[in-house]
Amino acid sequence: MLEEAKQLCKQLEDHGYAAYLVGGCVRDFLLGLPLKDIDIATDAHSDDVATIFEEYHPNSFARKYGVIELKKPLKCQITTFRTEGNYLDYRRPSTIQFVRDVKLDSKRRDFTINALYMDKEGKILDFFDGVKHLDQRKLVCIGDPMIKIKEDALRILRAIRFAIVYNLTIDPALDKAMLTYRKNLDFLSIEVIAMEVHKLLKLPLTSDKAHRLMQLSHHYHCEHLYLK
Repeated sequence: MLEEAKQLCKQLEDHGYAAYLVGGCVRDFLLGLPLKDIDIATDAHSDDVATIFEEYHPNSFARKYGVIELKKPLKCQITTFRTEGNYLDYRRPSTIQFVRDVKLDSKRRDFTINALYMDKEGKILDFFDGVKHLDQRKLVCIGDPMIKIKEDALRILRAIRFAIVYNLTIDPALDKAMLTYRKNLDFLSIEVIAMEVHKLLKLPLTSDKAHRLMQLSHHYHCEHLYLK
């Protein structure tokens, strides 16, 4: 899977674009875990991506957001580098702007361990000490946690999930922001919450992880989201 993904990056580079594996697949690779979701970030616009991979019959349902989905030669999403405007509904940005700079793309992401990029040669781009935080088993927000958590309440649930699945300690500044804005979860739809909770509960939970789930749910006053 990893080599196939790198080959897709090479195809984009052969057409003059930058391309990197990004996010969870890089994080899990560094942790020695099986890869699941493959995401590629590129400075190519979605129309160009769709043309380059036309032979694979790409899904362009989210083309206006810069996202092209492939099912062949492997299932993945290819997303154009972007920045995001202000968040107006505690979940999604009001605007997005496509950019050519990978570092600008990295700043919009949530946690440092999810902002790791890998090129086709296996070189890691790490703008926020994500590798160090992985080694330290520490979950740290990119930028000001108060801003990041306020703008997207789902990051509270994502932080809980990552802390449990990867046995991470939540950074004190992030913890404070999660406690401050935990009530913003009430603005999220049941469907959005259910999708995130499902990601956690479909994973095998040891007794230790189940105990920590209950502890964190209680700590952030969101027991009703997890335990009903």
